[in-house]
Amino acid sequence: MFKTSFQIKILTHSDDFKSYKSSLTFFHFNKRSKLFKSQFLNLTIVFDLYNFIRKYYINSIIYKSGYNPVNTATWLILLLISVILIYKFIRKRVKIDRKFVLSTLCYIIFGSFLRITEDSGIVKPPFSYLLMSPMIFFLVFALAFPLLLLSLKILKDNYWKLYSAIPAIGTLLIFLVLLCKLKPVNWWVAPLSFILAFASLCAYIILVNFLPKLNSMAEFLNKLAFFSGMLDAWASFIALSYFSYSEIHVIPRILVSMLGPYVLPIVKAVVFFFAIYVINKAVSDEHEANFLKLILIVFGLGPGLRNCLRVSFGV
Repeated sequence: MFKTSFQIKILTHSDDFKSYKSSLTFFHFNKRSKLFKSQFLNLTIVFDLYNFIRKYYINSIIYKSGYNPVNTATWLILLLISVILIYKFIRKRVKIDRKFVLSTLCYIIFGSFLRITEDSGIVKPPFSYLLMSPMIFFLVFALAFPLLLLSLKILKDNYWKLYSAIPAIGTLLIFLVLLCKLKPVNWWVAPLSFILAFASLCAYIILVNFLPKLNSMAEFLNKLAFFSGMLDAWASFIALSYFSYSEIHVIPRILVSMLGPYVLPIVKAVVFFFAIYVINKAVSDEHEANFLKLILIVFGLGPGLRNCLRVSFGV
């Protein structure tokens, strides 16, 4: 009786052990399975993120496919943040007046000439990627910002002499390289673009001087900003109308596909005129207004001059 009872008890314990062992094995398997699924999910997210970045950011640079809605929105957000931070920093250190704007103009011209070295293939990948938008803006800023601080420290109020001299020399050297490497096959494009931009500026001056409410828009930096925008518009118009170039920006690309290249000078004139009007009316601080006008000049003169040079050299 005792023996039988013991055997039954042993069997009972043995079954419990097997059941426990089975449960433990299932627990470890299930735990490993969940860990694998978690790791797989993380890996999938990484690959999806990489494909997203490659599709909307990297490919547009490597294959020169132009801007898309995603990277356009991203660059606009970065631009807004950068503009605010830069303004807050330099406002405490330098007067943002005509002297500052004209000195900074040298960097815009330098950036446009530097961009052509990539368009023409003089600078090869991967270094050429740094000379494409939007990286070239960061590259030029990385040169201009420390030079501004250095110039202020050395020359004080006469900072503009050193600050503007270095990009001016750099532009001259790049221009000489371009003349040695390239031939201006469409030499008439740049002069014609400037003539048309100047004609547009004359119309602007007549309008703002004729209407008393717009007289404040006749100030020099306002006129320079409008001229810059129209230079970009007319250079783009010529490139799209008479040569095999295509628009790379999202909204202008849509407008050109719907209405043709003729729409660009009209839209640019309205946009820049309205932007200048708003700045003059809504921004009371002179330094802040001048800084915003400088932003308009950068995004007008920069691509405008680059387009003139690119089409002129046929690259």
